[in-house]
Amino acid sequence: MKIVTEDIAKIYNQKEVLASVSLEMEEGKINVILGPNGSGKTTLLKILNLLERSDKGRLLYDGEECSYSSDSGRRLELSRRMTMVMQNPVMFDATVFQNVAYGLKVRAEKKRFMRQKVESALDMVRMTQARERRALTLSGGEAQRVALARALVLDPEVIFLDEPTNNLDAISLRIIEDLILRLKEEKNTTLVLTTHLLSNARRWGERFFVLREGRVIQKGNREEVFERPTSVFWANYIGMENFLSGRLIREKEQAKLEVNGVEVDVVSDREGDAYATIPPEDILISLMPLSSSARNCFKGKVARMEEDGAIVRVKVDIGIPLTSIITKRSKEEINLAEGKEVYVTFKASAVHVFQTDEI
Repeated sequence: MKIVTEDIAKIYNQKEVLASVSLEMEEGKINVILGPNGSGKTTLLKILNLLERSDKGRLLYDGEECSYSSDSGRRLELSRRMTMVMQNPVMFDATVFQNVAYGLKVRAEKKRFMRQKVESALDMVRMTQARERRALTLSGGEAQRVALARALVLDPEVIFLDEPTNNLDAISLRIIEDLILRLKEEKNTTLVLTTHLLSNARRWGERFFVLREGRVIQKGNREEVFERPTSVFWANYIGMENFLSGRLIREKEQAKLEVNGVEVDVVSDREGDAYATIPPEDILISLMPLSSSARNCFKGKVARMEEDGAIVRVKVDIGIPLTSIITKRSKEEINLAEGKEVYVTFKASAVHVFQTDEI
């Protein structure tokens, strides 16, 4: 199912929780809504699942408009095709099996099919052995897995997941992550989930929507959102390395970003105050200037090195600090050490420049 929102807004106690939110959740994809706590993620999820009413805007499901206040028959038909798993799921005072079977009973599923469906759902979340346990005795991770099984047993086209991997034990985290990928690959399920945990989102998300204070400040694929931020807030939130603030100037048709007296060649047709990021992987380190087409080559000194397995993060001071990522083998081959003079080289096209009023 394809879900589109157009200028969705929501107000609680005279406070605008969501403002002009326009999104397109891609069918059969893992759609991730990112942002800090309090940015409106859960509220948006509930509106998409028709659990809450938006104060304005349009909701379209497969191109047909529907909302919380739409015809009850149409709303019920859509609700049966979608389900939601909350961050802190409520368990009934019954067995795990009975909890998972609850939705099927409400839908008057025939008993001869019910057991098979429940057993299959429990197997997917690896809770088969716990079928007769009282649900109220489960750990947080186990309860989350049972709640997911309770959603899966209904075979929905769309599953909404609110912070599905937050505060989970390592086993439950791995099981739920594996299941998210299986649902997308094997069943073509549309998944819409919220999270503030960036490492999880990077691993399996496909489309990303960044919320801040109820507004969408960026959206796109993994590369666009995590490597090409369009706001200072988001660049800082994701911990972008080599985040620069300076002024764009033009010299003979060539654009440069002047940062603390250092002029970096960039690709831009603008002028004025601007920000930029440079992926550490695109910065080369050498003991002598490299002969290449790269327009940026600066002499500096190694300020710090941090080893992480086979990878070394090298911070070089060229008048501004720049971080490069090299292999441990490369570090040893050029006998790199703190205080050593080196050259850093990178292309103008590797510098992502943006100007924005969104801080």
